[in-house]
Amino acid sequence: VFGSGTDIGTNEYVVYKGSSTSVIVTSLTNGNSYYFTIFVRKGTEWSSGVEVIANPADVTIFIPGDMAIIAVNTNNATIGEEFTFVTFKDITVGTSIDFTDNGWQQENPDSWGTTEGTMRLTRISGGTLPAGTSVTVIMNSGNGDDQPDFDINVGGVDELGTNWSITLLNSSEGTGFNLNSDDEIWLMQGGSWLENDVTSGDPVNDDDEYTGYVLYGWTATGWGTGTSTTKSDLYPACECFNTNVSGISNQDKVKYIGPMTDVTKLDWIMRFNNVSNWTGYADDASYDAATPDYRGTGVTIGITNGGFESGRWTAGQNTDWFDCGNWQNLTIPDEETNVVISTTYASDDAVINNSENALCYDLTIESEIGLDFSDNTIEVHGSFINQSASITSANGTLLLASDDNVNVTSNGVSLYNVEVNGNGNFTLIDNLTLTGTFNLVNGFIETGANQIFVNNTAEAAITNYTAASYINGNLRRAITGAGSYDFPVGDASNFELATVDITSATSLSYLDAHFASADLGNINIVGLGLQVAGTSLVSVLDAGYWEIEPNTGASVDYDIEVNLAGASNVAADAEQHAVIKRDNASSDWELHGSHDNATQSIVAGVVTAKVSGLNAFSQFAIARSNQWVLAVELVDFSVKCETAGLSVNWTTVSEDNADYFMIEYSSDTRTWEMLQKLPAFGSTYITQEYQILLEDSPRKGYYRLAEVDMDGTVTHYAPAYVNCLDKDKQAMITVSPNPANNFVQLSAVKTTSNLYLVAIYDATGKLVNMLTWENPVEQELTLDLYGFAPGYYQLKIYNEREFYNKKLLVK
Repeated sequence: VFGSGTDIGTNEYVVYKGSSTSVIVTSLTNGNSYYFTIFVRKGTEWSSGVEVIANPADVTIFIPGDMAIIAVNTNNATIGEEFTFVTFKDITVGTSIDFTDNGWQQENPDSWGTTEGTMRLTRISGGTLPAGTSVTVIMNSGNGDDQPDFDINVGGVDELGTNWSITLLNSSEGTGFNLNSDDEIWLMQGGSWLENDVTSGDPVNDDDEYTGYVLYGWTATGWGTGTSTTKSDLYPACECFNTNVSGISNQDKVKYIGPMTDVTKLDWIMRFNNVSNWTGYADDASYDAATPDYRGTGVTIGITNGGFESGRWTAGQNTDWFDCGNWQNLTIPDEETNVVISTTYASDDAVINNSENALCYDLTIESEIGLDFSDNTIEVHGSFINQSASITSANGTLLLASDDNVNVTSNGVSLYNVEVNGNGNFTLIDNLTLTGTFNLVNGFIETGANQIFVNNTAEAAITNYTAASYINGNLRRAITGAGSYDFPVGDASNFELATVDITSATSLSYLDAHFASADLGNINIVGLGLQVAGTSLVSVLDAGYWEIEPNTGASVDYDIEVNLAGASNVAADAEQHAVIKRDNASSDWELHGSHDNATQSIVAGVVTAKVSGLNAFSQFAIARSNQWVLAVELVDFSVKCETAGLSVNWTTVSEDNADYFMIEYSSDTRTWEMLQKLPAFGSTYITQEYQILLEDSPRKGYYRLAEVDMDGTVTHYAPAYVNCLDKDKQAMITVSPNPANNFVQLSAVKTTSNLYLVAIYDATGKLVNMLTWENPVEQELTLDLYGFAPGYYQLKIYNEREFYNKKLLVK
C-alpha cells in the first residue's frame, strides 16, 4: 500500500520487499505520475535499480475467484456463438478483461496455443457495472475476428460501441475467437499476448505467451494432463478457479441453472463449480427457452459479504494443506499470507504432505485443532503462535524465515527440527523444546526469561551457528555422557560461544547456559593473587560472563573453552588471558583446573580462552594480565600542610622492579625540581604506604611523584597543588566512612570556593564517575557505592585553586 511502507525520503516509500515476480500497489491517486524503482539481488548484491513511470487509472483489478462463466453456446445457428460471465467485483470504466479459447500447454510446455482467438473486452462508458451482473459476449458470425461481428448484451441490451469495446489481441493468427463444442475459455487480465510464432515463422507453433494474470478457466471436455493433447491443461494456481462441465450431455449448449439465492462469493464459486447445477440442451430453442435467460433479460446475482478470507483453513475437501479447496479463499497460502487454523472454520487438522515447503506469514494454530508437518517443512515468514496441544512434527521442520521482529509461541508442545533462517529477531513467548535439531543459519533467537531446550543428546543437535545467528538468552542442552557440546549464546550485540568438552559424567541430564552482559572491567582482582604461567591477572574482560549449570545431583569432569567478543580491554597478546570462575556475583573470582598458554588465541578481536580438568560449574569469565606492565600502580597521592613542613603521602597496590621514588616541585607545572628520593619496595602485589616530611620545601605550589625502575625508566604521576601560606582559607575535606560499604559522604570547612569537581578512579586508573559538588560548606556530598566492586578507589577533588587526593576503600 503506497504510503504505508518504510519511509526513505520525501514521499518515497519501500512498498514491497519479497520474492514475488509481480506486485500490485494500491492507494494511488488517479492522474498522478508515480515513479517506481525496482531492485533485485542475487545473494547479498543488489542491482542499481530500474525506474518505471506509472499513471494509474481507477480500474478494477481482479484476482482469482473474482469471476466465472455461467453459460456457453458454442454454435447457435441463428446468432453464432455466445458465452456469459459474471464478476464478484464492480467493473469500473476503463477496466479490461482478456479472453482466449486457446489451450494452455496444448502442445508445448509453458505456452499457449496459437490457432484460435484472444480478445480484450473494455468498459468504456456507462458508469460502474455492479458486481454480479451477467455479461453475454456474442460472436454473430460464428467467427469473431472483427469488432462488428460481436454483441455485448447486458440486461438484453447490446452495449458494444456505447459502453464496451472489443479488441483482438492476436488477429494475425488463427481464425479469431471461434468456440468449438469441445473448447475451453480462459479469463485473464493485465497482460499482453505475445505471438512468438510470428518471429519463428510458424503460424501454428503453439508457443504464445500471456504476460498478465490468468484468473479463471472453463472447459466442456475436461482438462488435459500434459502436452500433445487436444485438451488444454489446467493453468497453474487455477485448481480451484475453474469450471469443468465434462460429462454433461449436449456439452456444447450448457447453462448454470442452480440456486440463485444471495450467498457469499465462496458459496457462488462452489455452486458454479458443482456440475450438478449445470444442464446441457439438445438444440438452440431449448437453450434459449431455459431460464435463466442470460442473453435476453440477463441476471444479477446477490453476493453477501464475508466468507472469503485468505489464510483461513476450512478442511473443505480433505486435510491436505496443498489442496486449494481447503482454504476459504480457495488459494494455497504463500509467504505473505497470515494463516489461522481454527475450529471456527474447520474441524479437521491441516496436514502438510508434500516435497515442497508449506508457506505462510503469521501462523496461528488455535486450541482443539492441530497441524501435522511430519517429514515435511512449514516455512513461517512471520510469527509462529501455537495455542494447540495437537501438533505433530516427527522428522518435520519449523522454518522461521522472517525478516521482521516476530514472536514464537509453542504452548508447551515439543517440536522436532527448528531452523532459523531470516533477517529478523525471533522472541520466545514461552519455552521452546526440540527433539530433533536446531539449525541456526541467519537471525537471532531472544529468549527473555524463557528457555530453548534441545532435548537431543547428539553433539551435532545444534548446527550452523555464527555471529549472524545465535541465542540471546537461555539454552538448555540434553547431555547424558562424554562428548563435546557447543552453547551458541550471546547478548544483543555479540556472539559469545562456549564449548564444554565432557570427559566423564554421572547422573547428568542437561546443562543450562546463558551469557550475561556486564561491565566487569571495574572489578579489582589484583589483590586476589591469581597467577597463570607466572603472570598475575589484574583485570576481567569487560563484555560479560557465562553461567553454566548442570541438573541437581550431576557429577561432571570437563574442559571448557569460551569465546568473548565485544570487550574493550583485550590484552595485546593471547597468552595474557585465562579463564576464571566464581560461584556467584557475591563470590571472588578464582582459578581452577589447568591453564596452557598455547590454547589461548585472539582472532578478529574475539578472545578464546580454555581451561581443562574442571569438575564444578559456575560463572565463567576471561581475565588478563597487564598489557603494558607498570612498575608501580599508584592509588593515592597527597600533600598536607603541617606545622613542621609538608607531609607527602602515597599508596601503591603493586610494584614491579621499582627502584626508588622522587618528590618533585614546580611553581607553574612547566619546570620541575627534584627535592628528595625515597627507596621503593621493589616487586610486590601487597599494598604499600609511603610518607615523607619535607621540612624546608616551598609552602605553596605543585608537587608530584616520579618513579624510577631498575632499568632507569621514569614514570611521572599527576601533580597535587598546595597553598599553606593561606591555610586558614583552605578547605578541610573529610571522607567518611572510610572504609565504606553502601555510601560515603564528603564534607568541607573553611573553603572560599562554591564548586568542586569530584573524579573517582578505580585501582587500575580507570575513571568510574565524575560529578560536581556545589556549596560544599553548606551541603555534604553523598556518593552512592551501589555497583562498586570491593577495592581501593581514588577521589580527586579540585577546583581552579585547590587539589586533593583522597583514598577510599570499598568493602
